[in-house]
Amino acid sequence: MVTVESTPRRIALDVLGLLVLPILLGAIHAFVPPAVEESLILRPGDVTLLTMFTAAFFHLGLDHLVGNVTGYVIAAGYAYLLALILGERRWFWASTITLVLGLPVLVNWTSIQVMNAVLGGWVAPIRGFSGISAGFAGLAFVAVLVFVRDRIDLRSAFFIGLALILLLLWEILLIYSDSFPTIGTAATLVGIGLALLDVIGRAYYRGLPTGRGWQPVIRGIIVVGWMAAVLSVLVAGMFPADLVIGGRFTNIFAHAAGFGYGVAITGWGFRYWQRRPTLRELWQASLQKP
Repeated sequence: MVTVESTPRRIALDVLGLLVLPILLGAIHAFVPPAVEESLILRPGDVTLLTMFTAAFFHLGLDHLVGNVTGYVIAAGYAYLLALILGERRWFWASTITLVLGLPVLVNWTSIQVMNAVLGGWVAPIRGFSGISAGFAGLAFVAVLVFVRDRIDLRSAFFIGLALILLLLWEILLIYSDSFPTIGTAATLVGIGLALLDVIGRAYYRGLPTGRGWQPVIRGIIVVGWMAAVLSVLVAGMFPADLVIGGRFTNIFAHAAGFGYGVAITGWGFRYWQRRPTLRELWQASLQKP
């Protein structure tokens, strides 16, 4: 969909806006004194609302920073591309602001509660932007579902989303299984197959396209397939087989929480943050009515 929102100037400004976070994170890592950083990260027994927020913007090392920024760029970049296709820049930026300001506290609070329940507590300081990067993956996931809903229907969007979630869960199962999960793989294939069968069956019932009518179908397959690739790459990075490397614990609970919150917040927000037609567009639409 080509809209007034898709002008080169607006896109250039949006790209600059997306780069603000990586630049900010890099500047914090390079220039904030260690003493200040130590006072703004999350430590056991010293949890405050402020540190639950600020901890997300500090990193243990350059590799930690680069990994988190890479996840953000992949997820936010694809979400933005889909928002452009959908003509929903307003929703994208409202979601982005909400995720950046709200997820640090939500993700850190949730991961602390889970670690206390599952691990019996936590001992190492918490810091890092990866939970928020996972939230942007949730934003991209919702954008894909909106894309499918707009071009097919709500039921197809539900089953496509279900298939993507099953793929995500299977990859996590594969990472943490001692051997190849045969039963889990078979169950995943059956689930994905049934979901896709419903989508294909409904498309066949409506009538198969001909000629150039296949172009939207191919574009839809590319959009969904790329989302599957994005999720696979992010899961591989955020859910490593070895949770402790070099004395550093990978907080997979924060990653899972970030994705879940990202889906819930941006999915809810789409209902209220959608772009509204301008008066000019409404006037032009009224003139086109017979």
